[in-house]
Amino acid sequence: LHRSNVMRISLVLLTYVVVAVVPNFSLLMAFVGGTCCTLLGFTLPAIFHLQIFQGTLSQSERLWDFTILVIGVIGSIVTTLDALKRMYVEDNVETSELFTEQLSTSGIQDSILK
Repeated sequence: LHRSNVMRISLVLLTYVVVAVVPNFSLLMAFVGGTCCTLLGFTLPAIFHLQIFQGTLSQSERLWDFTILVIGVIGSIVTTLDALKRMYVEDNVETSELFTEQLSTSGIQDSILK
């Protein structure tokens, strides 16, 4: 096997292990996307453009960069909070389902409902 094939197989296997081990992989990806992707896609490019061309930007170019920066920060906050909220709600749903299951197996739920 070539070195690149070994690396490719290793990455695929590592991805499989992460997906198999993490119970709610989609929630993890939503959190990573909310925090990292908006930072990489909106916030950092606008900051870098402002820094690199600091003395040569026109007023409209600076306004455009600040607009992108604000949209990126707001988007990052909203998507991160949404991902955290979904993680919290999902965790509470699992906890309440587990609690209900424990009650039903112990017979307590039947005595409460009567």
